[in-house]
Amino acid sequence: MDTDAAYDQVQSELPTAWRPEGSASPEPRVVIVMPSFSMGPALLSHYAHRIPALEQRDLYGVLLLSNPSCRVVYLSVQRIPDYLVEYVVSLVPSLDLADVRRRLALITVGDASPRSLAAKLVDRPDLLARVHDFVGSDPAMIEPWNVTAAERDVAVALGIPLHGSHPRLLALGSKSGSRRVFARAGVPHPAGVEEVASRRDIVRALTTLRRTKPEMSAVVIKLDNSAAGDGNAVVDLTGLPASGTWAESAALESRLVTLPDWYVPAVEAEGAIVEELIQGEAYRSPSVQLTATPQGEVVVLSTHDQILGGQSRQVYEGCRFPAHEGYAGQIADDGLRIGQQLAAEGVVGRFGVDFATVLDGSGWQSYALEINLRKGGTTHPFGTAQQLMHGVYDARAGTYRDDRGLARFYVSTDNLLDPRWMSMDPQEVIRRVDRAGLAWDPSRRTGVVLHMLGCLAIDGRFGLTAFGASRDEAEEFYAAVRATVG
Repeated sequence: MDTDAAYDQVQSELPTAWRPEGSASPEPRVVIVMPSFSMGPALLSHYAHRIPALEQRDLYGVLLLSNPSCRVVYLSVQRIPDYLVEYVVSLVPSLDLADVRRRLALITVGDASPRSLAAKLVDRPDLLARVHDFVGSDPAMIEPWNVTAAERDVAVALGIPLHGSHPRLLALGSKSGSRRVFARAGVPHPAGVEEVASRRDIVRALTTLRRTKPEMSAVVIKLDNSAAGDGNAVVDLTGLPASGTWAESAALESRLVTLPDWYVPAVEAEGAIVEELIQGEAYRSPSVQLTATPQGEVVVLSTHDQILGGQSRQVYEGCRFPAHEGYAGQIADDGLRIGQQLAAEGVVGRFGVDFATVLDGSGWQSYALEINLRKGGTTHPFGTAQQLMHGVYDARAGTYRDDRGLARFYVSTDNLLDPRWMSMDPQEVIRRVDRAGLAWDPSRRTGVVLHMLGCLAIDGRFGLTAFGASRDEAEEFYAAVRATVG
């Protein structure tokens, strides 16, 4: 049996192990958390030093153990320190640490090479045997970050299904693939050109876009398989010779000089798109997080307003939840149409859709930008919220209420950064936040939950999610953390 056929056979067991969001089913099962960042070479090299810390974002998965019938395997490149497990468990007072340790298996690869966690696991049959022995005969599924051939091979080796799609569907989540899905779903998206693979292709795409839309003032080039905006480059189109004139091509070529040295080789290696940079009054960058169940149902889980940074404001730095009520319902509807198109093409599991939204004379207008056929920067804060508050997001109203019916909001980031913090003990950060009265309060359902503390020693960075009973309270908690840490 070839690998793809074996994978299809393994995936047929997914409905047995899968549970709906927030399920308290008494049936035993095992969830294998595998934060394997299988990315293109350019992106992997950019994030390689931070990957062990990025893996820690998924530690909210330990809180699945609030269900006594559940067990969890947590796979990682580097060992997860005991204090981090203790911190996560402390967020839920009903959890007993000794019981958690009995039902939690932390399995570490201990390999610092610049490859994904899944690729390393494929080479470690001893570790896969430990996973298999822990799971035993209980239904089990793997929660991956994304699904490539490496994750597929882990699933086949274990005989345990992935909560995700077949790797052959990866192209649907590329930038070129996203634009084609938007067109099939009938969702508005920017003017653009797909399948760009060289400097000459970029110039041709710019020429085409200027001819079809002469008023276009800027475009963004996006590497086909980039993430978090790190493969995006903005090109200014103002002050150029008129479209179609003899001087146009040379002038466009000169604009590409501003691209980083590595960028055009990355375009040649990975492919790209060129599309209009959406601009306008009150520009926002919201996203929709969805899931496609093994039965083919598509559910809108959340909407967020993304916080963008970087020189051209294309890099994801954090998010606010829920998205602004003026357009949350609009992007949820468009996201659902896109999700239903993806499900019809075989997609299973979590994914997200990013939008650009601007205010004009007729109201908020949204344009679909890209599909993230994987987990993303909004997955772990929302996952944390669900494990702590077991709430429901109303996609049409754009509101979230916990299991007591109380509205809740949050602000989250992976990028609270100060190089002076590189020498700080992560446990001291926990203590300072606690002493300042900012820590998560399970009775009030407000306060700060920390994550990615392992990144402090790497570059002085850590993450947090600040929960509030109002947007303003969430912002106040969020703003207070930097001053508190010092």
